[in-house]
Amino acid sequence: VAVFLAALYHAFPHPAVFVSFVAVVAVSNADTFATELGVLSKSKPFLITTFKRVENGASGAISVLGTAAEAAGAFLIAVAALALLYASGETQSLAVNPLLFLAIVTFSGLLGAMADSFFGATTQAMYYCKACGKQTEKTPLHSCGQKTEFKRGIRWVDNDVVNLFSTIVGGLAAAGLWLFLT
Repeated sequence: VAVFLAALYHAFPHPAVFVSFVAVVAVSNADTFATELGVLSKSKPFLITTFKRVENGASGAISVLGTAAEAAGAFLIAVAALALLYASGETQSLAVNPLLFLAIVTFSGLLGAMADSFFGATTQAMYYCKACGKQTEKTPLHSCGQKTEFKRGIRWVDNDVVNLFSTIVGGLAAAGLWLFLT
């Protein structure tokens, strides 16, 4: 999605396309921060759809720490992009309002990362390993080497598809907000 938006911006240099591009990167970074830092939470996460407690690392699981990490990850990308804009002198040509830019990119990054959790909980294919008694994204074999059985979701929706959907959500949100608010 980011490469598509970069090419689109090259052909059609509109600020909404640029903001969308940065938001897509912010979604990916927010999701990574949530995944890597959310597991450090002392309390068990809960499923975004039912709010039931689940194991750390479960698809669709969120926690307060993970959500804060998402926001920090999205904000970091927004700040880095804004700093690069100022360093390159491009702020005038893009007509960037710095606070609005930071707010839209951070919000859209967080929204996209939340969409990732939602899609992970509802559409991502999940499998069950009888040998380990655990749910997994892995198929046809679990990491223990045993065959897994389809449990829920849509078979062709793996984590890569969930990531694609979530970056599209974040990118569209950013472009829409930019167009609406400027």
